[in-house]
Amino acid sequence: MKGMLTKWIVFWIGIFTWSLVSCYGGKPTLPEMSRTDESSPSDTLPYDFDLSNIQAKVSGDTVTITWNSAIAADSRVSYGHVSTDDGGVYLPEKTTSHTVVIAGLEEGRYRYQVESRADNLISAVDDSLEFEIRIYPQISSQWVSVNSAGNIATFTFNTDIPVVKAEVRVLDSTVNPVDFYSSSALVVEKTYDIVSNPTTAHTLQMSIPIAGLYRYIITVVDDEGDTTIADNNGIGYPLTVSNTLPEGGIYRPILIDTSSLASGSSVNYSDSRDTSTSSSSDIDFYDPASQNESGPEFIYKFTIDSEVTVTTLSITGDAYPPDNDIHLLSSLTIDSNKHVTLYNNSSAFRADSAISTPFNLPAGTYYVVVDAFTSASNAGAYTLNLNMQPANSGTTSNPIVINVPNPLSSEPAGFYSYTDSRNTNYSSFAPNGEIDSYNGYSQDESGPEYIYQFTLNEEAVVTATLSNMPSGTDIDIHLLSDLTISSKVAQNVIGRNDKSISFTLSAGTYYLVADSYVTSGGTKKPGPYQLDVTFQSTSYTPPPASHVVQGYYTFFNGYRGDTYIQWDKLTHFIYFCMEFNSDGSVDTTHGWRTDTAVDDALANGKIVLLDACVFGGSKIATLLGSASNRQRFIDNLTSEMQARGAHGVDIDFEIPKASSKSDFVALFQELRAKLNSLGNAPDGKPYRIHMALVPIDWSGAFDMAQITPYIDYAMIMSYGIHGKNSSRAGPGNQLYSPKPPWYYPYSWEYFINHWLNKMGNQNVGKLLAGVGYYSYEFYVNSWSVPATTTASGITRTFKYTLPLVDAVTTNIGSVDASDTTNYPQPYCSGYSECIGYETTSKNPFYFRTLNGQKTQLWYDTQSSLEEKYSYIKGRNLGGIGIWALNYDKGRQETWLAIASQFFP
Repeated sequence: MKGMLTKWIVFWIGIFTWSLVSCYGGKPTLPEMSRTDESSPSDTLPYDFDLSNIQAKVSGDTVTITWNSAIAADSRVSYGHVSTDDGGVYLPEKTTSHTVVIAGLEEGRYRYQVESRADNLISAVDDSLEFEIRIYPQISSQWVSVNSAGNIATFTFNTDIPVVKAEVRVLDSTVNPVDFYSSSALVVEKTYDIVSNPTTAHTLQMSIPIAGLYRYIITVVDDEGDTTIADNNGIGYPLTVSNTLPEGGIYRPILIDTSSLASGSSVNYSDSRDTSTSSSSDIDFYDPASQNESGPEFIYKFTIDSEVTVTTLSITGDAYPPDNDIHLLSSLTIDSNKHVTLYNNSSAFRADSAISTPFNLPAGTYYVVVDAFTSASNAGAYTLNLNMQPANSGTTSNPIVINVPNPLSSEPAGFYSYTDSRNTNYSSFAPNGEIDSYNGYSQDESGPEYIYQFTLNEEAVVTATLSNMPSGTDIDIHLLSDLTISSKVAQNVIGRNDKSISFTLSAGTYYLVADSYVTSGGTKKPGPYQLDVTFQSTSYTPPPASHVVQGYYTFFNGYRGDTYIQWDKLTHFIYFCMEFNSDGSVDTTHGWRTDTAVDDALANGKIVLLDACVFGGSKIATLLGSASNRQRFIDNLTSEMQARGAHGVDIDFEIPKASSKSDFVALFQELRAKLNSLGNAPDGKPYRIHMALVPIDWSGAFDMAQITPYIDYAMIMSYGIHGKNSSRAGPGNQLYSPKPPWYYPYSWEYFINHWLNKMGNQNVGKLLAGVGYYSYEFYVNSWSVPATTTASGITRTFKYTLPLVDAVTTNIGSVDASDTTNYPQPYCSGYSECIGYETTSKNPFYFRTLNGQKTQLWYDTQSSLEEKYSYIKGRNLGGIGIWALNYDKGRQETWLAIASQFFP
């Protein structure tokens, strides 16, 4: 979230250094953690000789603790979950190399102390040392079977304890086992989340793309996040697939999705292949055409439930010598001489490159065949293009219906959006139209048009926008209250504009017309366009939020009114920040006293908190270590809070030293007492105390068992997992971090578990997860996951990243959280840029070449944010905190994700 450059060193299993970056660019980068725990002797207990090389190595439910002593001495280990009084092991032998093995431990985090005695001399280390026992599920009875068609594999296996997630990954058998976990080895994978019904017996099915020899591995995760991988000692289990039906053959046509027709929208389908790679050559002649098409072919299939108008049916990109032809069929009945019949028994439905359009097709099932002419020597690459729309749609007698939800105010945020793409060249009355002009406007709109109809059951703001019109196309948008047309003039016109219109409309039925403009010289400008319509209910009342959604407003990011902040989707507004000196006096207010953002937040009924920040362990120690300094800090902070009519404060100290632990507790005790003495906040409720938490309490300064009773909420700064100076590239908002493939173990899941261990599960409702509206673009040595970085990362806020990926038009993979494809390699191979969704971390990515170097940019979409927020709800956390407001510049994805998950 915030934080000036701070360095701090603590002992916790190992010695780690964590360098924080400036608050104005992002958050800390977590250090790499050794698998071996090492600590140094404490100087808090008396000792007469040195102990060194203290290590705790965990294996299953057993820990082996070793250390050295300067002289021969006995060995004692005390250990426990909360203190070191729960258990102990004593070995009387005198030695300088000590080994104590403790077996049969329950799962959890332990403190331990080592001690050695020699005659009257004693040396000890305090109980700040820790180790963690994690019991991992065991996998057994692995089995796989393949159906007779050779395209579906069924995997079965058991686990000794119930698990909440099971995953099977099928990998290329030709890849060296050394590279077994690289993305290049992956063929297909499938993950089942079974959180609601954990089980020990598992069955997963997945489609196998082609016949061949494969290997597979199984991964399971229990409800504590413990992950087990069964990989047959690193070589995988064998999987043989044979007789897989070839895609694009007569028994497995390539399916064309026509579901958009049901809502009145068009189908715009494109597919690129190479007939030389087809294993099918089952059709040679298309009657009544006479051409010999005995080369290999690809067969496509689509089904329509009602009549459609086909506006494009063509193949492109196969300039001679490749010679592919296109055919339309209504049946795949093939006689013994490899003859089929063209649709309507007409040679008009066979062409070298493009079948003449437009034409109508009745409801039914159809086949498009791209076939190489004469022989395999004519086969080659092509792109199939198929566009169709509901027949006779968009006319006065049959307008395209936009089904606005009823009631609109019941939709998330009272909002609904509609998108449609068409080409006015293919409207029913082209090249002319039913409407030539619009009453009250002088423009000549006598070109072809499409008419849309929608009905409102309540008042709403309706905004219609046209886009994606190429040069030479000029479509205008019109809003009508009815379809009264006299002498081709629309009579009751509410408004007209070249590109966009917006009106507040009462309940009723209305019409939008996308009409082709005609120049003064008589040139008509029909062509393709995209129409986007949004409907926002004016009576929508935001429901009470199910969770806290607090947003940090940064003084340095600039306020733009409420243009970019959707107040109805926030519960708390935190002003970052007012800086304090070590004596408790105010260093700088950073605009708190005058910033109009505070006024707007209060006017919109938000809970407003003033963030108090102090940076640097020594500065914090001076402030906390003096009762008078603490009192001065509290008096100044609460005075500033009251002066603006705020509802409380947010404490952001980065980062206290371990020596300040008890003083930090005292600060919260005294602050709560002061706020209680002031009575209630302006909303009639007690003043609030929130606090910011570093991702991991490396220093041990956060005594949350003592602090939690005095606060309302604590937010983990759980973003920036891969920070500016990370050695590996990856997401900032990383939900999970399984190893493999990831290098760091840190994730939202990891941080939440860490802080709940300190706060106690009974306080889970006080814990918030921080979501960063920024990430980093890393220069990397490859597009593998995770890749090694070659330079410092570049900060990219969502207002930069999301428009950037919107513009990507090549090699676009799914960025939806429901997708189970693991994209990065070989998906991105051979491209200069690509986007996709990495399933283990639950994050979209954008890989590109920038300044001649490969980069990785990880970000979030509405879908990936919704998945993270769903996880927060599933863990019963109090909600989220946003770092920072306006980093998204009002992008709808961020607000829609909040609305769908926290404002039901």
